[in-house]
Amino acid sequence: TNRYTDVGAGAYSYHRGRVFVATQNLTAGQEVFLSYGYCQRDGDAAQLLWQPEWTKYIAMTPDYQAATWAVVQKWQQGNQAGAVPEPLDYTDVVVDTPFELTEQAQSLLPPTWLELEQTIQAATHNAGDRLVHDLEHQLDFSELQRYLARRYSTTPRTPEWVQQHGLCIEHLIPGPSTLPHAGQGAFAQHAIGRGEMIVPVPLL
Repeated sequence: TNRYTDVGAGAYSYHRGRVFVATQNLTAGQEVFLSYGYCQRDGDAAQLLWQPEWTKYIAMTPDYQAATWAVVQKWQQGNQAGAVPEPLDYTDVVVDTPFELTEQAQSLLPPTWLELEQTIQAATHNAGDRLVHDLEHQLDFSELQRYLARRYSTTPRTPEWVQQHGLCIEHLIPGPSTLPHAGQGAFAQHAIGRGEMIVPVPLL
């Protein structure tokens, strides 16, 4: 290796051979996210100082925790009171919620009683009539948070919508570069015309 002429001399990469694996079953049209490592609204002051501006607009772990407890308490209140006015008002459960019900957390809450029922049922396992009386033991809180994320924090798309509005990201494939010591390179998987977009770069 010639450190003055070889383009990759002394270089290294964490990205070679990286494989992304689904952590849950994905349906056609469902949006896929990577973890950017920003999950908390509190913490070390220096750490928060360097959080990007966009992080204040997205729901984080405490927001899902607050929304989960608000959903559970509203469900219990509704079963005790009978008729519940809509859209559902969650302000009366904030005092009992151990987490702050932020604007991001409120965006995750089911607006109608029917949707609230569907949310609870999605996170329980054959509880039947016991659900009202033994909710905390029958409810899978992790599944409830996942359901809120899938149902209310993203917009599901149909395969037809994806085909009409989506952009192809299969033009390039990785492989060892033909340049000596250059590491990995990007190769055209099929013919790409002059002026055509090679690959879009998705943003959050």
